[in-house]
Amino acid sequence: MEIRYSRKRFALNRAWRKLTHVLLLSLLLSQPSFGQEDTDYLRINVLVDELSHFDIRRGSFSIGFYIWYQASINKPNYLDSLVIKNAIEMKISERGQVVTGGGIVYRQYVRAVVPHQWDVRDFPYDVQYLKVPLRIEDFTYNQLRFVSNNTDTIVNDGLELGEWNIIGANIFGTRSTASSALGNPANAYLAETAFSAADISITVARSSRLGFWKMITGTIAAAMLAFIAFFIPLKIPVPRFGLIAGAVFTNVISMRNTSIDLSAMGVITLIDQIHILVMFFIGISAFISVWSIRPKAESLDASKIYRRNLTVAWIAAIVLISMIQALMLFRIQL
Repeated sequence: MEIRYSRKRFALNRAWRKLTHVLLLSLLLSQPSFGQEDTDYLRINVLVDELSHFDIRRGSFSIGFYIWYQASINKPNYLDSLVIKNAIEMKISERGQVVTGGGIVYRQYVRAVVPHQWDVRDFPYDVQYLKVPLRIEDFTYNQLRFVSNNTDTIVNDGLELGEWNIIGANIFGTRSTASSALGNPANAYLAETAFSAADISITVARSSRLGFWKMITGTIAAAMLAFIAFFIPLKIPVPRFGLIAGAVFTNVISMRNTSIDLSAMGVITLIDQIHILVMFFIGISAFISVWSIRPKAESLDASKIYRRNLTVAWIAAIVLISMIQALMLFRIQL
């Protein structure tokens, strides 16, 4: 009897251990591990209907756009955590939600002033790539990811920009990384935190050349003064050098003002190159004036000197105009 009872107790203990192992294994499998959260894939939609205040000096532009997405009813409104990274100003002027057969549509209207580094080296043939970096702050990249919508237009057909033309626009999902775990022990070994993000990219090209011609008015005047100086009689050198000095002053002031207007003190723009060419032209005028009043020139015929100066003046002017046209054509083809 004792042997039979021991065998039965041994079988019951063995069955119980197997059962506990199975229950423990199922419990472990049901627990989520760190960094393995369920990820929501968000198909985001955008329609830009305001784009203005292209401020080169401030380094910014203004934009207004609708943003929306559709999700199941049990999902949160992720747009409540929407920010534009590094935005100077941001305002949510409209919030809405619409229940549909497939879930719920969340929508917001956003107005913002966004910083932009204007590249004006090719002004007035410059092309600007305007970027609006969107980010959801309260959810990590493992919890939420944007899916780009490249099938629908993202710019309103009636949007007009004055002296600019829109030549392209798209939106694509990406991510933004912070160089810290931000207190999350699951990311401590990575020492970084990734957030879901999306970039709105709009490419615009300048269509008006009026501002360019206004900016080079001063350097055109300087070139005309230097050109006229070639024809002043050598017996009266003071007015001749006075015109050259006035041309230099006008050209330098014009170059400085245009650099300030374009906020381009640190780069060489097309307008700067034109000013430099005009400065060379003024230098030729000054050199010819000095060379013409040297001692040997007194023995030369005045009419011969005048014809020589006339020839030099026209050759220098033609070379100047040709080089300016070549510069402009080169910028157009870039």
